[in-house]
Amino acid sequence: MTKAKKIEEAGPSVPVEIMGLSELPKAGDILEGMPDEKSARAKVETLKVEARSLGTRGGAVTLEEIYSRIESGEVKSLNLIVKTDVQGTIDAVRSALEPLSTKATKVNLVHAGTGSITESDVMLATASDAIIIGFNSPLQPGARTLCTQENLDVRFYDIIYDLINDIEKALKGLLPPVTRDVVEGYATVRAIFNMGRRGKVAGIYVNDGVISRKAKIQVLRNNEQLYSGPITSLKHFKDDVGQITAGLEGGIVVEGFQDYSEGDILEAHLTEIQSAQ
Repeated sequence: MTKAKKIEEAGPSVPVEIMGLSELPKAGDILEGMPDEKSARAKVETLKVEARSLGTRGGAVTLEEIYSRIESGEVKSLNLIVKTDVQGTIDAVRSALEPLSTKATKVNLVHAGTGSITESDVMLATASDAIIIGFNSPLQPGARTLCTQENLDVRFYDIIYDLINDIEKALKGLLPPVTRDVVEGYATVRAIFNMGRRGKVAGIYVNDGVISRKAKIQVLRNNEQLYSGPITSLKHFKDDVGQITAGLEGGIVVEGFQDYSEGDILEAHLTEIQSAQ
């Protein structure tokens, strides 16, 4: 058995045992050498303060808005957490990202590791205002729920070129938002009320989900779409409301549409920015 001895420095491929760490580092973590313990403690406290300040900036950053937030000085860099399928991919992604940093826009790899995206990754992203990149790495169910709660931006790739292309466009303010159409609820027309000059109001029963004031309504009859338009009025009894939930009745006016018929289905749609998948 070889007796351990203290060394002053370790070059490439030299195995060493580091004493005093409170937890095991993950693959891809960066260990920074400090001249003494006092300096190391001061650096840790500085990083903690920065993480807390990043975490209170009023909403998670998205790849689409990173350019404007860097330009306004709200964030100083594009922070990324990268999870890949194998260790070799981390090195390839790191090498591809490094040339994208400039004096004005720095790409900062907060953490890189292998395996699926976990709740720990999500919490780190929240603390450091980072965007999570999954390269052939799935999102664990618990992490998915946490991403939704924190409104975090998670991107999935299987081609490095697509990843680099999106990062370049984001740093130049050229990346368009990725949107998706979401059906938030369904309602059935049960009665039609003629309000004279104010037009017609459809009396509805919400079968599923919600009908919200900001939704766009598709009017369906016999499974065919008759019309699509925004809501101009939404009432529960006599009160103007922001939404009507499943199991409740109300009255609705869809802008530009008057030809309601009993039994029509009103399908409420919202357009959302897509993040976690």
